[in-house]
Amino acid sequence: MNSEISILLASYNGERYIEQQLLSLIGQTYKEWQLYVRDDGSKDETVTIVRRYEKMDNRIHLVTDEQGSLGCIGNFLALLPYSKTAYTIFCDQDDFWLENKLEVLWKTMKRRRQDVPQLVYCNAYSYNMEDGVGQPEIAYAIQSLPDMLFRCGGVQGCSSLFNDKLKKLVLQYHGVTIMHDFTVTFLAVLFGEITFIDKPLMLYRQHECNVTGIRPKSLLQIALNFWKDNKRKGILNCKTFETMKQITACFCDQISNENLKLLDDFFEFPNLSRLQMLNFVLKNHCTLYRKTYPILLKILTRKLWDNHTTFL
Repeated sequence: MNSEISILLASYNGERYIEQQLLSLIGQTYKEWQLYVRDDGSKDETVTIVRRYEKMDNRIHLVTDEQGSLGCIGNFLALLPYSKTAYTIFCDQDDFWLENKLEVLWKTMKRRRQDVPQLVYCNAYSYNMEDGVGQPEIAYAIQSLPDMLFRCGGVQGCSSLFNDKLKKLVLQYHGVTIMHDFTVTFLAVLFGEITFIDKPLMLYRQHECNVTGIRPKSLLQIALNFWKDNKRKGILNCKTFETMKQITACFCDQISNENLKLLDDFFEFPNLSRLQMLNFVLKNHCTLYRKTYPILLKILTRKLWDNHTTFL
């Protein structure tokens, strides 16, 4: 049987975690996959570990090229052309997938129409060495453009399976991006459909080296972090805003009139008064964590721009 899923793993100095992740992939109940690993110049034994497993399993491939160190985003995006299958999923080196993760994502994806871009994603358990497996992550369904405008990040890439239609759109875009998975999510919102499986299918390892950082564990912690960060964070993130502007410019002739009008209005948001900002959010039913009030609170209590790439 031909493989239907390409798993893209970007590695860098991951010797502490990557073997556990590789074992969790090999142990998946869904077996028809190919794994492509690109290392970004590790100084530890990461590559040695991957090569050992490459010899053991012919579905595992270590990618080599002349591009050098590309950073996290570039490393993942450099892997995307290697996916020749119907579906693609990104993979972090330090997570651990529950054995039915691919099967559940794949079965859900197969029930969706494939003539439009599709993104299917799941929830995750938080995990760290001190506390072990914690509660499910606080994940919220993203269904439309108003759900995306005030987010700093997209759907977590390693939780998301996307089809060939969506992959081709991502490959067309060569502009700035805050993160590779934001680009995937934003394009899915603009042109396709997103399905959220509210079931934890992986362990999201939390440690000081995470690219996305330690995630809040509860709504109370989110609230406390919100007030604590008011002085250093803004209503909008500069790089997220620029990413949306460049993606919109790249695909402007393909975006629906309704979405294009909303985006054009949103790009004028920095020029609005605070009262006009509040009106924009309410008029367009914008949400953050499925609620409108977090955005309203930001408008009332924060400066305009946030130069940090944090995810609240």
